[in-house]
Amino acid sequence: GQAPPTPASLRPRLNAELWQLSVAHAVQGVVDFVKLAGEQVQRTGIESGAVFFPEGNQTVGTGGYDSRLQYWERFPTWMTWHPMAYGVCGHTGCILDGVRRVQSMIPSGTSPTVTPALAGIWGQPTYNRPALETQMEALRRSSPEITSVSHFAYSWQDPEFDRVRKFCSL
Repeated sequence: GQAPPTPASLRPRLNAELWQLSVAHAVQGVVDFVKLAGEQVQRTGIESGAVFFPEGNQTVGTGGYDSRLQYWERFPTWMTWHPMAYGVCGHTGCILDGVRRVQSMIPSGTSPTVTPALAGIWGQPTYNRPALETQMEALRRSSPEITSVSHFAYSWQDPEFDRVRKFCSL
């Protein structure tokens, strides 16, 4: 026979397995938390949703993971899914790609409401991102089944009012 493996020879494999176990535990923790929070809210009669990065569920390189670690395709499909479609490429293509990625990964036999969260300012391209209405029109043409959108932050819609609001004195 062969000599039994030494602890040193087992270390790389055990480290890799421990890493995978740690990641799986972290992923499941996020999924369980989202589900539990959604159930609590639903019991009060309020609809729930989850906001996530469409790319946050991918591996990186060989064995690495996106630090956002959001395996959103495992989120409950009775919730509204809000993919953060914040692509920055100077046009709507990368924004639509994120939304399409989410739509393509919806588990078969389910139909969660997909309400993309957009970032932008009405009438003004900003940070290499098209104006908000341009994004909305591209989304309407690309995915007519999407009937609502969310927005990143109120301050992006009306920056001047947001500044005034922050320093309001009575």
